[in-house]
Amino acid sequence: TDPAHGASAPDLDAGEIERVFRNLPPSIHWLSITGGEPFLRQDLPEITLRAIDLLPRLHMISMPTNGLLPDRALRWAEAIRARRRHPLVFLSFSLDGAPDVHDRVRGVPGGFRKTWESYERVRRAVRDDPSFVVNIETTVSRLNLEGIDAFLRPLQEEGHTVTVTFAHNAHLYRNEGKGSVSPFDDRPRMAHIVRALRARIPRTSPKGWVDRRYLDGVLRFAANPRRQPAPCTALEAS
Repeated sequence: TDPAHGASAPDLDAGEIERVFRNLPPSIHWLSITGGEPFLRQDLPEITLRAIDLLPRLHMISMPTNGLLPDRALRWAEAIRARRRHPLVFLSFSLDGAPDVHDRVRGVPGGFRKTWESYERVRRAVRDDPSFVVNIETTVSRLNLEGIDAFLRPLQEEGHTVTVTFAHNAHLYRNEGKGSVSPFDDRPRMAHIVRALRARIPRTSPKGWVDRRYLDGVLRFAANPRRQPAPCTALEAS
């Protein structure tokens, strides 16, 4: 949707997307496929494989999904897994709490059940592929702060790969004029949750190191929201 005019623009077709890939510099290492919901495109497997073919130094592909299209998620994962060699893939399934909480936050009755089905089917399909990481991603917000640690603790203890992010109101998300979704209004409880999550993150993996650094930054931001925990270098690096 064009935010300036409220009109829907047509999607790029496969040929136009291929031309984008062909015109990217050969130095591209990381491709992040986002949306909306990426699996709304039925040709997503073909698009992703073209990216792998046309980006010679592509090292990592990451993609989030709401998991509401299990068959498409499985088809995409199997198409990539069928390649003898493919980049490191991170596929994140969004779960925002226990079933009743998740369904309320997402506004989709039965959504948790369908997302969990997608997650388990894909995880089983790629379990013998060390270059394919399937994880759960939870966004902590005012809507699920109560009970979120009780939801995440057993998942982490059972060995599921969990990534946690924190919601905020910002122009990027077009939610500045709405009621706050930020959990930072309840800083003591949020800080307790962050420390509990941090204590359960493995210290022996690169992802664990990144996750711990992120949570440290969240605590610094909660203590002083006017100070950015890490400098932004986008204008220099992009």
